[in-house]
Amino acid sequence: MSEFAENIPLSNSEKSTSPERTVSAPVETYYSGCALVMSSPAEISLYFGRYILKGLDDGRPGLSQIYEKQVYMAVDEAEKLAEAILKTVQMFRSRRAETFSGAQGAAGSLSAKEGKDISESNSDNPPLIKI
Repeated sequence: MSEFAENIPLSNSEKSTSPERTVSAPVETYYSGCALVMSSPAEISLYFGRYILKGLDDGRPGLSQIYEKQVYMAVDEAEKLAEAILKTVQMFRSRRAETFSGAQGAAGSLSAKEGKDISESNSDNPPLIKI
């Protein structure tokens, strides 16, 4: 579980009309090894889970997906989340490419320096994508 000494503001550059964004303290951390997306006509449901071993007793080992966390979102919020996740993955891949190849960034990828919609970051505070 991650613990923070106090609420952490996510951005200082928000306009005064935007709601304040904070991460509550402490935040429950959950590592998800698998995810499932389901929908209804009005909202998106995200399920997060993990893999567990099964069949060890009968000599037929395998993996089973167990979904333990569920998050409901409005379609508009789910779309914003999807865009933020894609940008984060692009930044991650760009940084990893720079680390392994010494290059200044992979062609067509979003580098952290180019991202106008992320907060300032350092090694202690990774970049946050605003959604």
